[in-house]
Amino acid sequence: MTSNNNLPQRPKRPANRSSSARQSRPDAERNRQRRNNAQDVDLARGIKGTLSIIGKTLATIFFIMVITGSIVASVMTVYVVNFLDDQTEYNLRDLNLKYTTTLYAVDSETGEDHPLQVIKGDDNRIWINFEDIPDTMQLAVIAAEDKRFQTHQGVDWKMTFKAFLNMLKPGGETTGGSTITQQLIKNISGEKEVRVDRKIREIFRALALEKEYSKDDIMEAYLNTIGLGGNTYGIQAASNRYFGKNVQELDKAECAAIIAITQNPSKLELFNHEEENRVRRSYILDQMLDIELTQLKARLDGKESTEYGPVEGGSISQSEYEKQKKKLESEYAAAKKEKLVIQPSAAQQTRAEIYSYFVDYVIEEVMADLMDQYGYEKQKAWDMVYNGGLSIYTTVDERIQGILDEKFITNEIEYDPETSIFQNVKGQYIINGGQSYGDYVDGQPQCAMVIMDYEGNIKGIAGGRGEKTGDRTFNLATDGVRQTGSSIKPLSVYGPAVDLDLVHWSYMTADEPFGYLVDGRLVRATEVETVEEEDEDGNIVEKKKVVGTPWPVNYDAYRGPQGIITINRALQNSVNTVAVKTLDLLTPQVSYDFLYRNLNIKTLDPDHDIDYAPLALGAQSGGVSVLDMTAAYQIFGNGGLYYEPHSYTRVVDSQGNVLLESDDPPRRVISEDTAEVMNRLLQSVVTGGTGSPAALGYVPVMGKTGTSNMDKDQWFMGGTPNYVAGVWFGFDKENAGIPHYNPYPPPQIWKRIMSEVDAEPVNTAFPVSGSVVQETYCAESGDLATPSCPKTGVGWYKESALPGYCSLHSGVIESEEVD
Repeated sequence: MTSNNNLPQRPKRPANRSSSARQSRPDAERNRQRRNNAQDVDLARGIKGTLSIIGKTLATIFFIMVITGSIVASVMTVYVVNFLDDQTEYNLRDLNLKYTTTLYAVDSETGEDHPLQVIKGDDNRIWINFEDIPDTMQLAVIAAEDKRFQTHQGVDWKMTFKAFLNMLKPGGETTGGSTITQQLIKNISGEKEVRVDRKIREIFRALALEKEYSKDDIMEAYLNTIGLGGNTYGIQAASNRYFGKNVQELDKAECAAIIAITQNPSKLELFNHEEENRVRRSYILDQMLDIELTQLKARLDGKESTEYGPVEGGSISQSEYEKQKKKLESEYAAAKKEKLVIQPSAAQQTRAEIYSYFVDYVIEEVMADLMDQYGYEKQKAWDMVYNGGLSIYTTVDERIQGILDEKFITNEIEYDPETSIFQNVKGQYIINGGQSYGDYVDGQPQCAMVIMDYEGNIKGIAGGRGEKTGDRTFNLATDGVRQTGSSIKPLSVYGPAVDLDLVHWSYMTADEPFGYLVDGRLVRATEVETVEEEDEDGNIVEKKKVVGTPWPVNYDAYRGPQGIITINRALQNSVNTVAVKTLDLLTPQVSYDFLYRNLNIKTLDPDHDIDYAPLALGAQSGGVSVLDMTAAYQIFGNGGLYYEPHSYTRVVDSQGNVLLESDDPPRRVISEDTAEVMNRLLQSVVTGGTGSPAALGYVPVMGKTGTSNMDKDQWFMGGTPNYVAGVWFGFDKENAGIPHYNPYPPPQIWKRIMSEVDAEPVNTAFPVSGSVVQETYCAESGDLATPSCPKTGVGWYKESALPGYCSLHSGVIESEEVD
């Protein structure tokens, strides 16, 4: 029966198996297959939909990444353009870095320059050119820092990618992966912050740098800028500091030890952390060996290059390969076991010590010349000397400077009369404008000395007596300006007078006052009124109507006038009256001009010192330094030539350019004949005059003493055929006191020093002109002697200016030689 309602019909369940079995088996199978197929279609449709969704999602993500990457790239491009600017442009040949200045001296045995003193600037850095960097040092730094240095273009992308992955790890840092080029960028830019943006700038700069410079340029700059502990930068300064050697002298272990420091200078420097350094340098030596063996194997395989760079040397056989491999392994094994000898150079050791007076003066002279020749301000000149990496080649003789340092400083720190060159003297204060004495001064007088050769090369300076307590302190030899006393006479009076043929050896002058001081005014003796008086015998004689004080007086005035005497005797005994009268022949203006223009003595005051007392007696308003006096006296030992005194021969900058040279030609200031006559006159001062304590005996000595008013300043200027030297002795404070002595100290001090300085003289005689002759003169007239002259002497004369023959005597008598 059929149902007429709309409700879905529930299917009838079979009453028993037999009822379902009534259906045929093929129909049931078809139905089941139909149902399975439908299910498969549904599953396929589901998978296809899922894959479609996943694909669309991945595509969306991909396009998002592309768009984001494009945005990031665009932003990064803008960032690089905005922030790099011209910072990729570095001039590796003119880096604005602080370099150590080194003073050099000539080794007296080898004639080679060697480091004398390292100047204490902010950084210890000595530039070394690429061609002077040994291959072993280059291999060490490549092995330690950048094994693919020779093959990349500034960035090692493999190492950079590893560093990037490390940064992505939890706790990862943006470190590692820097090439030598990138590290150089950090060194010269000073940017070392651990930031992504800095790393990106560094990469771009490294790429740009390698387009501009060769690998050699980059290696040179890097090895000169790396920090190597103790404010030391660059491999040359480090080599000096740790091993007392130049870089070229280092072996494998020493090269590796220096490069090992770069990883952590404070913890791997060699003085205090040698064991930690050993671990690091062993690793570097292993890497060096790896590079060498890789390149060697490439030669065996016939390869032209490896990841480490081109292969040099050509192909080799298996036996040659094994031989060289064994040799390399042996060498590196020995290097790893090597016990380093850590010993800084003498110049590096003196870096921490107080400079000598000579070094002080070199610094001052170089600074002054930089300001003069280049127009630098003082601060700029100072910075160049202390941080400019200059090489200053000095004139010092280390042996001579050592003698001065020992005698003036070492032996005086704890005064011992047995070893001191100074006698123990007493001194008194000067009070009331120098008119009377006060109480005794505590302590001993000061002293200064300069020694140079006859070409202006300063060999040694003693700027004071006793312990030197600082650098560039007041230098009594170069900064001190003192009244010269009679030591000025050969320069200001007799030298130019002989040169102008105004006087000669036996020129006669009366030892009597040049004039009289009347109410503080000098009245010439020729201008003083004369009166007639009757002497003891009743004879009428003319006498000057003296209304003032005779001037000048001689140092030994208590002995009375010496009568009419020769220039030779006046110089021997330092007779003031004759000096003033000779100056009058010359005129003070000519004398002053000679000192100022010819001898470069600039410390005289033209408003006060163009006068008789300053020029003939050495009573200047200020005075002259020991250095200037010594330089002036060289004209009497070298044939009349004046060389500017100098402490250096040349100054070279860190790039090898010559900045300064002391190559000024000498000036002829007196003739050769005059120089020889003056030399012989000054020798007579030592053989028979006030300078006799300075005689050495084995070589001739020329010289002149000098004493200022009331003995405040005492001098001896002298020379041997090899050196000229000046000594000043006195208290170092203005009007502090006068030394009381016996005998006179300066020539004794000079002799004690020069007997060691010139103990083995190269030259044993002064130069001669060939136009100076020895002649006999009349002791009464000063003219050339005739057989009638009763008393004669022997003198030296310029052939061009011989005096005439004596006209006072006639006939033939037996003469007596008086001088």
